[in-house]
Amino acid sequence: MLFHQRLLTDWRWKIAWLTAATVFILGPYMLLQRFRAFDARTLPLSVIDEWAGFAPGWVWIYVLQYVQVPLPPMLALSREAMKRYLTGFVIIGIAAFVVFFFYPVEGPRPTVAQRESGNWLYRLLVAIDRPGNALPSLHVALITYSMCFAHRLSFRPEHATARAGWLVLGWIVVALITWSTMATKQHYFVDGLAGFVLAVAAHLVVWRSPAF
Repeated sequence: MLFHQRLLTDWRWKIAWLTAATVFILGPYMLLQRFRAFDARTLPLSVIDEWAGFAPGWVWIYVLQYVQVPLPPMLALSREAMKRYLTGFVIIGIAAFVVFFFYPVEGPRPTVAQRESGNWLYRLLVAIDRPGNALPSLHVALITYSMCFAHRLSFRPEHATARAGWLVLGWIVVALITWSTMATKQHYFVDGLAGFVLAVAAHLVVWRSPAF
């Protein structure tokens, strides 16, 4: 089946549920940034954090997450697969929200980042997204989770080479986005690591469960 045919398969149902999943993530995420029950912590910079430096221009890679996360589920051919994807999405969200509530961590964003950056997209990002909810990184968790799902998508044998190429490209983009979370100082290295582990765990849970 061609790329556009996969996208159009049950597309209304997919868009409705992906929109609901987005609201599920964004609502608590924004709320927990603004109303905290516990004092937020900061973490020491690791060697990798220092190596990444501070480069606001990486925001252009950072925002690719908003395109790449919904792409694999939009290519699904069955509601059963989508239900598994959405279940893992909810697991990631709930796990992250519990940590955000009881152990809030602020990212290492410089205090003058918004005022001094000449990048309008970065200024917009930091105006909307406060420097909280850093650990685990939902940015890394969701992009990793979607790429894990991409490995579950079925393709005919004659498309195996093309599929492998797209998967390699997808993981390269995941690596670049992960780096961008540190280069923009939205996250620490440990945030991304925690997000990666959370994503893989959620993926394994939903695909080993027979309850679908």
